[in-house]
Amino acid sequence: MKTREILIVCMWVVLSMNAVIAQNPATEKFLAETVQQLDHVTTQEERIELRNRFERISSMEPDAWLPLYYQAYTDINLFFSAPQTGEKWLADAEECLEKLREIKRLPKEVQSEIVSLRGYYYFALMALNPAQNGPKYSGNTLGLYGEALKLNPDNPRAIQLNALLQQQVAAFMGGSYAQLGEDMEKAARLHAEEDKESVLPHWVLEIVF
Repeated sequence: MKTREILIVCMWVVLSMNAVIAQNPATEKFLAETVQQLDHVTTQEERIELRNRFERISSMEPDAWLPLYYQAYTDINLFFSAPQTGEKWLADAEECLEKLREIKRLPKEVQSEIVSLRGYYYFALMALNPAQNGPKYSGNTLGLYGEALKLNPDNPRAIQLNALLQQQVAAFMGGSYAQLGEDMEKAARLHAEEDKESVLPHWVLEIVF
């Protein structure tokens, strides 16, 4: 593919992704500010406040994928921050993910982000009850990560989440995931290249081995 053709494809992807963010410039600005605050959140109260902002934005822009995406993402993180009392957040995350399924004609890169987030939701369900939900959801979750990677092989969230679950499943069987280090390094490298000022997803889990 020639350089000019590559640039045209890249511009089309960016424009397609931006087109479904928000129709109102003021709403888009509010969304961008909220995403930036999300990057620096430290307390449960702050997470709840930002989650409620994403919900308000979504109600104003029902056809936009990012407000729903971030509402679900924040819901999942609210659960992980207080799993003993966080089941209600997972129920809300599931509702957001179902609404995201109804948004059609999204670019593959966006679909990859949404499918990865759905996998992250199931990852949380497994954490809620490992003995019961681990065997129940692990295969389906790995399938979702595989789908996300097929849609975008360079999605750092899909790479990292898949590697972590592959390692957990392998460890449960008494082994280890041979590509863990390679995949984690690739995810870290791709994440480092992402624009942290962008409204598009640019998070990964903070993991220390």
